[in-house]
Amino acid sequence: MFYKKRVVGIIVVFFAVLCMPQFVHAVNDPLSQQWAYNDTGVYAAWAKTQGSRDVIVAVIDNGFDMLHPDILGNAWTNTDEVANNGIDDDNNGYIDDVWGWSFIPEDVDGDGVLSDRELLGMNNPRPRPEGLTNEQKQEGILHHGTVVAGLIGAVGNNAKGLSGVAQQVRLMNVRVVDESGQGTFNMLDEAIRYAVDNGASVINMSLVGPGNEEITAAIEYAYKEGVVVVAAAGNNRQDLNLSPLYPLCEDAGVGEQRILGVSSIDEAHHISSFSNQGSTCIDITAPGDGVTSTVRFSPTNGLTEQYLGGWHGTSFAAPLVSGAAALVKAIQPSWGPKEIYTALLSTVHRTAGQDDAVYKELFGAGLLQVDKAVAYALERVTANKDFQDILFVSAQTGVSENSMEWHPSTVYSNTLQNIDDVTMYAFDGQSGYLTVQKKNNAERLITRYTEDWESVGSFAVSAVGPLHIASFENTIFVSPEYSDTLLFSAYSLSGSLLTEYHVTHEHSGASLGVSESGVLYTYSAQPSLTVQRFDAPFTQETSHFTVQSLSKRGSIAVADIDGDHIEELALGGAVGDRPLMSYYEQDGTYRRTFIAYDSYVHGFSIHSVDYDRDGRDDIVTIPYANTQPVRIWTNKSKKIAEWQTFSSSRIVDQIATVRFF
Repeated sequence: MFYKKRVVGIIVVFFAVLCMPQFVHAVNDPLSQQWAYNDTGVYAAWAKTQGSRDVIVAVIDNGFDMLHPDILGNAWTNTDEVANNGIDDDNNGYIDDVWGWSFIPEDVDGDGVLSDRELLGMNNPRPRPEGLTNEQKQEGILHHGTVVAGLIGAVGNNAKGLSGVAQQVRLMNVRVVDESGQGTFNMLDEAIRYAVDNGASVINMSLVGPGNEEITAAIEYAYKEGVVVVAAAGNNRQDLNLSPLYPLCEDAGVGEQRILGVSSIDEAHHISSFSNQGSTCIDITAPGDGVTSTVRFSPTNGLTEQYLGGWHGTSFAAPLVSGAAALVKAIQPSWGPKEIYTALLSTVHRTAGQDDAVYKELFGAGLLQVDKAVAYALERVTANKDFQDILFVSAQTGVSENSMEWHPSTVYSNTLQNIDDVTMYAFDGQSGYLTVQKKNNAERLITRYTEDWESVGSFAVSAVGPLHIASFENTIFVSPEYSDTLLFSAYSLSGSLLTEYHVTHEHSGASLGVSESGVLYTYSAQPSLTVQRFDAPFTQETSHFTVQSLSKRGSIAVADIDGDHIEELALGGAVGDRPLMSYYEQDGTYRRTFIAYDSYVHGFSIHSVDYDRDGRDDIVTIPYANTQPVRIWTNKSKKIAEWQTFSSSRIVDQIATVRFF
């Protein structure tokens, strides 16, 4: 086997003739037989997990062919952006970034001058073979990002070509280098922040170059936001202890594992002849010699192959680690870099009898073992972590279930059957539940219970239809689910009317959200979707804003989702509408909108809790119909957990409340 090396700009690519060993594999993709997968336990890992499309891996490279037949099914698209309308729909600073972003400045309008917008890059990160010479096409540098993307997440088990390590994943296309390998690190920090802010769980950077303070800050930002970063070691046969390269050496000497640096081994498990080394920067090793993957496919430009083998370089070892990280993340959605790095580094294969210091210089902790990392994550799965404090109720049957155990239907059936809503109250050391249900055609009954569901009193309120209920300390708030000018009423725990608020125009139903400080927010259409804020004593509106991102009123939750100690608002889940959720600041500043479920239109309620204990509230979406799972979302619209409630198929509706202790 031979290879020829091409070094251009900041990317080093190794390309050679196809010469692949054959291994038995567990999928029907014919080219998934390769020694790199066999020796890292990929096939065994696939028996336990194939990954999840809820995990996004950003490929920061020279762009990959997201329309490749074996990549398209796993390609990330920005669903919050409307294609080609010239508007930054999701307010992320990038116009029409449906398929990702190219951070290479480009004179799009051809006027010879780079405008501020053109300096930012453009919305097509796909490598373009037009304009390349035949020699440049043969060198294959334009394939680099596509090779990397395919190793991470080519679609698995589709009888095409090969499968990536993570058969199910979403690949985000972020371009910082052009087709010929030319580029600088000037925009790398912005590329990293783009990936983080748009929901990436893992970032792969198969490139090396000089470092700067902006890159250091961006990688630190990714780490603090819970994003795994994997970087190639480079192919200069260089001692990184003496001559560090970046980004992989960014965390050298800082005492915190922010990034994984990956060296390359050959089939004999020796360090690859081209691989850089150095214990201060190398954390793990993986196969980077003679691998096969997807390549840029463009028959009209003479690129008729969809797959090529014989790729050599640390650039192609790093994506195996990124794919493994994606599999671990799929099993443990709440894990961040610290936990995932531990899973990968503590399960490596380490050749016995070696000099520890020399071994670490070449291989870091050792050889990636994907199956063992997956097993490590599976062994630490705990059922419904920290959620014994969410109660799910079927209002049709009265059956209830918390997140830890099943309550027999006879326990609460009389109490919870046919209720409109349920919430938790806590006051003067006492806590329990409040329910609201129909008394007659003109009244609703509000009942207070202890934690053990013993009734401690009830009172009737005027209402001709269902009510929402919320509470803060000794105040109970109710709002009509039906059309009315009454926006909300406030009562004491004993049932005394404290205040009520009417709007000028009749609304079609209102939702309530109460902050931990006792601020009340209402959400209604009157006629436009409006959020109104009320401070105690709740007799007049404090402020309001109009909701532009949604078309129908759904649920509302108040939470500090970004950890800035200022409450934000989560809105969404309207019945009969697309399953959208939006985040707003309390002053009405729009943050983001995303799809919480796929083809589901039956609505969901929204609650908040700090699920992953990171000091930032997460949003819980609870579908009213039990056909979809409960899900947990971060402020970056990243799903970090999900589970199904009610095993019985007869449960067709559910409501929920969150208990805080």
